Amino acid sequence: MEDVVNFPKHYRQSKTETIDLIKESMTTEEFHGYLKGACMKYMSRYKYKGQPVQDLEKAEWYLRRLIVEVLDQDVKNQQKEYPDE
Repeated sequence: MEDVVNFPKHYRQSKTETIDLIKESMTTEEFHGYLKGACMKYMSRYKYKGQPVQDLEKAEWYLRRLIVEVLDQDVKNQQKEYPDE
């Protein structure tokens, strides 16, 4: 069975996943906003589309991705502040 939350076929038509293409086209701040907006979109409509758990899982996916991106940015910032550590 297809995992429509984590690995939807329609987002993997090329070697590069769509989310990575989106990230490459934006600044870090813009990409964080995109992820936040996508999370909010799924959170706000989960009751109305007939598949509430799936929409909540999609919101969770975007939130987890945002967390990873923020943590990654924090590490990069710390490396700039303390390059010898």
